[in-house]
Amino acid sequence: MSDQEALFFLGENISSGNYPGGKTLSTFEKLMKSEVLVFDESANIEPLIELREEFAELREKIEKTAWLIDQVVYQLYCLSDEEIEIIEGGIQ
Repeated sequence: MSDQEALFFLGENISSGNYPGGKTLSTFEKLMKSEVLVFDESANIEPLIELREEFAELREKIEKTAWLIDQVVYQLYCLSDEEIEIIEGGIQ
């Protein structure tokens, strides 16, 4: 993975031109030059808490949807309980 891909993967779409040294810096060096947010007691982190709760709700909906899709596929292929356990990793 290139430095640019690694930074994009980390949630930062950073071009090499944004840092002194440009493409000569490693990903680690670029990250070390990045500012890190520090939250103290006066920081308003309520929006972050709300966002985390929204993500938790979305994750739960995705998991339920995936489970429902699995159930439909099992019915579509008329799988037995034993076959379903094998697929889900219950029997080795």
